[in-house]
Amino acid sequence: MGQYTWLMFALLGAVLAATVQVMTKRALDKLDVAVAVTVQSVVMLVTLLSVTTITQRWSALGGSPKWALGLVGLSGVAAGLAWFCGYKALQMTEISRATTVDRLSLPIAVMMGVVFLKDRPSALNWVGVTCMVVGAILVSRPSAG
Repeated sequence: MGQYTWLMFALLGAVLAATVQVMTKRALDKLDVAVAVTVQSVVMLVTLLSVTTITQRWSALGGSPKWALGLVGLSGVAAGLAWFCGYKALQMTEISRATTVDRLSLPIAVMMGVVFLKDRPSALNWVGVTCMVVGAILVSRPSAG
């Protein structure tokens, strides 16, 4: 089971992310996007502060390189802007269209991993990336009718 622990967390993360999208889509009918992202971020901050405190992980902060903390900080800026843009799209169209295009972040991340991190996906991995892109195109097309 230990070798598949990552898969359990990844699947749980996917289910939770899907839940976030559905709940947020419903809320965006009545809320401004910036307000929604801000409220969600504050609640997320409190949640993660609690998790870090309960799991007693604050001591890991002291030994962390400053460049790594800076990089995580910059990724937080990117994440906030990504959520804002994704939620604005979600507010403007159906969840199937907005979320599918937003999830093109997956193949984009693979390509960025190749360029910046020297990742080397296999041929089968590239088939999967291609399927994600083609699937996003097909799912994001307007409904017939």
